[in-house]
Amino acid sequence: MKEYLIKHLNQDCFIYVAYDKEKIASSFIVNIFEKVPSPRFMNGKYGEMYGVYTRVEYCKRGIASELVKQMIHEMSNKEITFIQLGASEDGKSIYEKNGFQYTSSEYVEMKYYYD
Repeated sequence: MKEYLIKHLNQDCFIYVAYDKEKIASSFIVNIFEKVPSPRFMNGKYGEMYGVYTRVEYCKRGIASELVKQMIHEMSNKEITFIQLGASEDGKSIYEKNGFQYTSSEYVEMKYYYD
């Protein structure tokens, strides 16, 4: 992990953290990916948000929502077309209130795993 962060941190990997004094209250990661451009995203760049965590004692206080707002603002300068995420039931309202939209597809998501 250390080698990955040395290579990618603040280049195409961004870690967002909200602190209460020296204790982490909420955090998540955003990676920027680049693929061959297509009509869906003309420049081929998009963000993916994951690893979202908020300590129970900080839930329902707006901390994660403010962190998401900060991230959306900062990512707007990265020339990405969209930010995607997989939302839990607990987190859906935070993302909706910050402008994330449900997406649907005619495709079924599939993965191949190597041993």
